[in-house]
Amino acid sequence: GRTPLHLASANGYAEIVRELLQSDPLACLVHDEDGRTPLHLDMMKGLINIMIELVKARPEVAEYKLSHDETALHLGVRHNRLETLKVLVEMVTDGDLVNAQDDEGNTILHLAAANKQIEIVKYLLQRSEVDVNTVNINGFSALDIVEHFPKDFNVIELRELLVHAGALRAVRFYASTTHRAVVDNTNEKNSTIEVDIASVAPPSGKAILPPSFSGEIRKQKEDKHEEWIKEKRDSLMIAATVIAVMAYQAGLNPPGNVNIDNGRKLSRGLPIFWISNTVSFLASLSTIFLLMSGLPLGKKVLMWILTAIMWVTITFMALTYLESMMVISYATMEPENVMLIREHSYFERIGSIEVIECFMYVWLGIVAIVFLVHTIRILMIILQKCIHLVGQRITA
Repeated sequence: GRTPLHLASANGYAEIVRELLQSDPLACLVHDEDGRTPLHLDMMKGLINIMIELVKARPEVAEYKLSHDETALHLGVRHNRLETLKVLVEMVTDGDLVNAQDDEGNTILHLAAANKQIEIVKYLLQRSEVDVNTVNINGFSALDIVEHFPKDFNVIELRELLVHAGALRAVRFYASTTHRAVVDNTNEKNSTIEVDIASVAPPSGKAILPPSFSGEIRKQKEDKHEEWIKEKRDSLMIAATVIAVMAYQAGLNPPGNVNIDNGRKLSRGLPIFWISNTVSFLASLSTIFLLMSGLPLGKKVLMWILTAIMWVTITFMALTYLESMMVISYATMEPENVMLIREHSYFERIGSIEVIECFMYVWLGIVAIVFLVHTIRILMIILQKCIHLVGQRITA
């Protein structure tokens, strides 16, 4: 179980910790049922004052490891305790401690890089005793781990920091090194045996990351995909709701009122407006319904379908706006300035409505091109997957 010093340290009782250490300094070396010393608990919680007292009492406590060969520094990185980590590194000047490896061969730089802890990586790279090219049991350096992550701003910054500090990919590191490593102190003739590291086969380019890192990278990819789906879903819901409200209001209150003073029925000139507004309204309602129906929207194909529906909605909303401008322009003109183009459609012979119409059709053309490009893209993806499945069946 835990000793009184474990409990006092974990709860931050600095005065009690001092009293216990004065009576028995060796108490800080005692492990609890999980193999943790009081220092391990302090590093996990970031209790700097108590950590200083423990290290002052017995400096060797910083070298004690857990069951997976993790040091207190490993715990500090895992729990993102930068300030506590700084103090411990300053107090313990042993360079071997900051380069200590757990049972998977990972140093604290490996862990910080895997967790994308930029500030911790910056601090470690400032320490001259930190070896940036240490490789774990799978032959990966810290830079190798960063290179396996999906590219984002944090990954790019981490890569720049490591490269600037002299970090290399494991394959390049093994190929470029000219150092010699002592394998055994003596042989039969009492001579030193040396092995050229450059002659050692470098790790395979298809090597698999350690389970702890590969699982974390896979989890980050899944989290990124889920975040993209959530953002896309929220954006579609907001846009569809706003357009549905606009279309509903436009349907109840058509532009230019229903009649005009000269006695002609304006409703006879609104067929395109009614059609465009109705399509926009129903398409936005369909998007809202699909988003709220509980369908598995985690697939990008389904999200693309919803996006395509929103394109249709926006397009017909633009047509509704164009027809509204034409109707309003007609309603505010004198009869002699109006020309009958079709049976139920009027517009100003020369005026700003023609400019609006031209710009609207240009915009609709751009939307159509973008829609066509995305359609071709999704069809290519589906075709590639079909070819891949057919190829697997043939080879099977």
